[in-house]
Amino acid sequence: MLWFENGEQKIFDLKPYLNEGVFNQLKNTALFASVRVVAGSVEWENEIDLSYDTLYLEGVTTNLVEDLRNKIDIAAAECDRGEGVDGEIAMLIY
Repeated sequence: MLWFENGEQKIFDLKPYLNEGVFNQLKNTALFASVRVVAGSVEWENEIDLSYDTLYLEGVTTNLVEDLRNKIDIAAAECDRGEGVDGEIAMLIY
C-alpha cells in the first residue's frame, strides 16, 4: 500500500517482480524487511530499488483506507446509538 504526496493511494503488487533478476533476493524475508523510502523510491539492501515512476505508474489506485475508515465510522455510530453490530460484518470491517 502506497501513499503519495498528492494524496493518492495505490496498491503495488511486488509478486511479479520476485522471479526477475535481483528482485528474486526479496524472497528472503529479512532482506525484504530492510525496505525504506528514499527520495520517493523504495529501496532495500543489496542496491535493490523501485523508482517512484514505477510505483506510481504500475500501482493500482485504491481508496481502501478511506473506505475502511468510512465503515469503521458507520459501525462506531451504530454502537453509539446502542445498535448491535453483526459479528460477521464487524469482522469484515476490521
